Amino acid sequence: MAAATLLRRAAGPLRSAASKLLAQPLPLLPKPLPAAPLSTVSSTFFTPMRFATTQRETSSQDSSLLRILKDEIDHEAEEYEPSRGLAMGPPQPFKLEDKAGKLEVTLRRSYDHEDIALTAMYQPGMGVEGEEYEDDEEIPEQNVVHLTVAITKGPDSPVLEFGCVLQKNDFQIGHVHFVEEKGAKDPNFDGPDFSQLDDHLQRQFKKYLDARGINEDLANYLLDLLEDKEQREYQRWLRNVEAFIRK
Repeated sequence: MAAATLLRRAAGPLRSAASKLLAQPLPLLPKPLPAAPLSTVSSTFFTPMRFATTQRETSSQDSSLLRILKDEIDHEAEEYEPSRGLAMGPPQPFKLEDKAGKLEVTLRRSYDHEDIALTAMYQPGMGVEGEEYEDDEEIPEQNVVHLTVAITKGPDSPVLEFGCVLQKNDFQIGHVHFVEEKGAKDPNFDGPDFSQLDDHLQRQFKKYLDARGINEDLANYLLDLLEDKEQREYQRWLRNVEAFIRK
């Protein structure tokens, strides 16, 4: 009996200590570090590989393009034949100005006290101007040259300007402008519709140009020249593009 009493007395302080321990909050464990986002992992481990793949793809595409460009350059060089008539130059006394990379060519000459400048631009056409075709009729291809003739009589002179369309063995006048003041802000009267002029007046204007060497022979020369220029400019464009990509 005495032993049991002693045990109960000894156990009392232990229960009290245990109760106090259980009543205290347990210390919190440290929070785990947040996981890195998948995009971060991907960019960390896979970006160099993806970049290397993109570089290889770009290099392969560039090589394919360069190969095709080279084939086209070689083909054009083999097919290109300069016109024999161009070797003799323009009809005398015209002087040719032909700059690489430009769409237009210019011919100049003097006639008495006049300065004459012809500016010509090539344009592939689909039919002869002034002719009509049925819907089911094949339209013959007809290349044309748009020509502007500017005639002056001194540095401060007004300009008599002709707009012409050149075709093989023929040229037609489209309009005749008289420019009194160069660079005028207000619009000038452009002149009447040339096709509405009296037939006799139209013929005399054409003879006026013919006397200055602007005729069918010049039209044929300009057609050959500008067709040749189109081929030369295409080859130049190919070489420039190839050189740029190859750098």
